[in-house]
Amino acid sequence: MSQDIKAPIAIVKSVQHAASKAFYAGMNSVMLVSASILTVAAVLAFCLLKDGQAAKNLENN
Repeated sequence: MSQDIKAPIAIVKSVQHAASKAFYAGMNSVMLVSASILTVAAVLAFCLLKDGQAAKNLENN
């Protein structure tokens, strides 16, 4: 009787482990994509602000 119960419990535990690994792999991917987007946005904003300041300097001179 106890062998009948242990087999499904082992299957459930292995499925939970696989789901946990998939979840954390997905979260890792989401964090990497978010960090990449934020980095690109920061560089773009910096370049645009720098160009805007250069344009102001040309207008003032």
